Amino acid sequence: MESYFARQPIFDLWDNTVAYELLYRKTPVPAPYSENDGDMSTAEVINSSFFGGEPEFMFDGKRAFVNFTENHLLSKTALLLPKDTLVIEILETVEATDEILQACRDLKEQEYTIALDDYELNDGTEPFLEIADIVKIDFLNSSKEVIEKTAKICREKKIKILAEKLETKEMVEYAKSLGAVYFQGFYYERPLIVTAQGCTPMAQTFFRLMGIIHDDKVDFKEISEIIEQDAAMTLKLLRLVNALRMDNAEQISSVMQAVQLIGLRRTREWVHLMGLQRIKTDAPDETITRAFFRAKFCESLAMRIIRRKKESKEYYLMGLMSAIIDLKSKDSNAIMNKLSISDNIKAALSGENQGMFYDVLNVVVSYEKAEWEVVDHFNATYGTDENVLANDYVECIKATEELMKMV
Repeated sequence: MESYFARQPIFDLWDNTVAYELLYRKTPVPAPYSENDGDMSTAEVINSSFFGGEPEFMFDGKRAFVNFTENHLLSKTALLLPKDTLVIEILETVEATDEILQACRDLKEQEYTIALDDYELNDGTEPFLEIADIVKIDFLNSSKEVIEKTAKICREKKIKILAEKLETKEMVEYAKSLGAVYFQGFYYERPLIVTAQGCTPMAQTFFRLMGIIHDDKVDFKEISEIIEQDAAMTLKLLRLVNALRMDNAEQISSVMQAVQLIGLRRTREWVHLMGLQRIKTDAPDETITRAFFRAKFCESLAMRIIRRKKESKEYYLMGLMSAIIDLKSKDSNAIMNKLSISDNIKAALSGENQGMFYDVLNVVVSYEKAEWEVVDHFNATYGTDENVLANDYVECIKATEELMKMV
């Protein structure tokens, strides 16, 4: 499934691109924003850019300005995203209530950067200057009086000015004369539509999670068992862990380990965010079906050989990843290195290590292709029985079909 958003560059005084503003779009055809549901639009942009693709590619190492509604500010959605990349852009429709201002202070304490969108100074908006790092001034639609009044207070408070909707060289020079340090508009570049390829989480997975996520007795194991049945959500979870843990201090070998690392509170927030994204409710994508089958079959074979369920979960994760990462792509190694998965899984997927992980994945893929010589070699190497293997194959197909019927 494809999702879309517009990416418009933001420049500095020397015409260097320093950031991008990410804007929600329904289609790949350039068109003005026309969505009434701001909460959903923000969720779509975050899912598509941070979790649905490769953030480094999407942003080219630059910062990302994302519009935040009142609900996303209060729910602390920003805590799911890396503070060194995200700029929280507070929409002009958000009111400066005590609750909103406190939520912004909390985010500032976590070292997030806050920008004010289409800002005009008045009694209702002035409290926001307490927490603003950047103020965006509309140089196309605001009056000269409003522009100069807002710029003056920003200079006095040493708040950086971002001049937006610039369409001529004269507008750029005028903005510079008022102290602007960042610039955005058609004079520089129009928004570029970006397509993010990704598997949308299955509706049943989300509803099952919502059914248990707020139960006081829920445990990490129960949550993990639901998430790991969905290749799309598994990939998004790994990207979330990677975004929150830039040090990669501990590698991930199972979904449960990923959930434990981010904790129950953030897992709940993440599930809510996923729920705001439009969920595909028709027949599941073939990629998801294949990913679940491979995961089940890899886990089953590992259990036959090592007979330890905890370790077999690493094989399960390997099967999921094998179906959703294009291993023939020249970027496949770079993608794997950006995910916090174990070296065992990375080596098997890349074919660098011809050990047991590689052998298990290889025989699973060979079964799909009816390459029986590879299957025979696997049985001879690991002492497995071809009839038992064939039975496991059938059982994994049945398990996959049962899951698909639930959707």
